Amino acid sequence: MLYYNDAVPAVISIPNHGLTLPSWGVLPLNRQNALATADSHDNCAFNLAIALPDSKSISFREQGFLKHIHGLSPQTNYYLSPDTPGAIIAEADLPDDCYRQLLFSSLDEQTIKLSLNRPLPPKLTWAKLLNVQQTDLNSSAAGTQAQFQATVLGNSRFFSANSSGMQINVAGNYDVSASFYGTAAGGIARTNVAIRISVNGITIDNGDTGASSYIRRSNGANEAGSIVQDYVTVQAGDIVGFKGFLLGNTGVVTAPAGRSSLKVKIL
Repeated sequence: MLYYNDAVPAVISIPNHGLTLPSWGVLPLNRQNALATADSHDNCAFNLAIALPDSKSISFREQGFLKHIHGLSPQTNYYLSPDTPGAIIAEADLPDDCYRQLLFSSLDEQTIKLSLNRPLPPKLTWAKLLNVQQTDLNSSAAGTQAQFQATVLGNSRFFSANSSGMQINVAGNYDVSASFYGTAAGGIARTNVAIRISVNGITIDNGDTGASSYIRRSNGANEAGSIVQDYVTVQAGDIVGFKGFLLGNTGVVTAPAGRSSLKVKIL
């Protein structure tokens, strides 16, 4: 294999690294010099290994060219795989719900252009959950957790459904919004269900409050809704949701299934 375009590859020493180059001769490694994966920003590629002189040495480059018969499709951009550590994926096959990190391009049957780029956020940056029917969101001034259906709409790689909200699978900063729609039972008037964003069942510090779901229940006005939006910094495995709070009169306010929702967007 020939390397050309300015400098000789850099070499780092890692005892017993246990790595093996693929047939195309490029192995993406993260900051810990482990196999990179586009499943989180921290796991994305930091170096491109292009030679393994021995069991304790790794030669790497970020830019430049490799000249050899690589066996890949020519004139194709290759990105870091979101599923298999150290693997690559053609641009046409890259899903919209993962980090996008260009590693290299195959110019022809014998030439690879190394182009290690910084990882970009997914094209599909949002996810949404719809609620299940609930009749207790107006029951407590201390707050009652909203409950949700099991289907994630949107990005199901970064997010998973939980009965109490959206589970975040990748640590980071997120834009969270919740919408509540409720109807008051007969004879119940002057209710107002407030909503606030929660993380792991606890409302966020200094968080905003949506309190516009006042139901007068007069002249047919027996339904109302509220919206709240906030920003959160969370860890992988945290669950983002919202709580309903009793602000006005007591009584059953029903949140019909599928009419309230939680939306989370990657920042």
